[in-house]
This record gives sequence, structure tokens and C-alpha cells, in this order.
Amino acid sequence: MKNRIKEMREAEGLSQAQLGKTVGCKQTVISKIEADKQEMTVEQLTQFASALNVHPADLISAKEWSSPHAAGVNAPLLRVIMRVLAKFLRKYPALHANDAANIMTSLYRQYALREPLTQANEKRFEADAELLIKHELTKRA
Repeated sequence: MKNRIKEMREAEGLSQAQLGKTVGCKQTVISKIEADKQEMTVEQLTQFASALNVHPADLISAKEWSSPHAAGVNAPLLRVIMRVLAKFLRKYPALHANDAANIMTSLYRQYALREPLTQANEKRFEADAELLIKHELTKRA
């Protein structure tokens, strides 16, 4: 999947090693992802976005968003995930980005196996995400 991580990383003045340290992966992984030699997970996407102070959607090239199944990614579902993730990170400031990313990754796996994304599925996805987020926040309280 074409991404803009290198562009955004350089704009923040970070090396691959610095970004890797921030998100918890090796410099070689960053290099491969930037070169489109390794796919990034939804979790990695949200971690990179957090580290680079951008919205996750900003890290995906516009061309990829127009391709519904680019590199095996369910792009319509990924768009919903990014919207829901941004909404809940604003709504629940105590929610850690990594916890939210783990929840969204789990839900992506579940929903990617379902029928095509419908408005009803979107609402169900959002409700499932909020339920899991509330559960995560309750565990920490």
C-alpha cells in the first residue's frame, strides 16, 4: 500500500530509527514500510499517525483510498475505522492510542471477513468499538 510515512517523518525531522523507537519497531521495518516492501498493519498505521501528529488517513496516499481493495486492504472499512478511531480518541481523552489501535485492529479482522460494508454494518462497527473502548477504560479505572 503506497504510503506517505517517509514524507511525514522527514517533515517532523525524524530519522527512521527515531520513529522506530517511538512506535516500538526496528529501523529496518520502517525502511521496508516506507519502500512499500512490507505492509503495515492498522495498528502500525495508527501508531505512525500518533507519532507523526497526523490523522491516519494522511499517511495513505490519495491513490490508495480510491482503490477499494489495494494490497488486500478493505479500504472502505479502513476509512470507517479511521473515522471511528478519530472520533473516540477525541471523545475519550483517557484512551491510549495503542489500546484504541489494538481494538480497531481486532474489529478490522472481524469485519473484514463479513459481507460488504453497509450503513448498518458501519453503525454496528461503531457500537462494537465504543463498547470495547468503554470496557478498556473500565479495566484501567
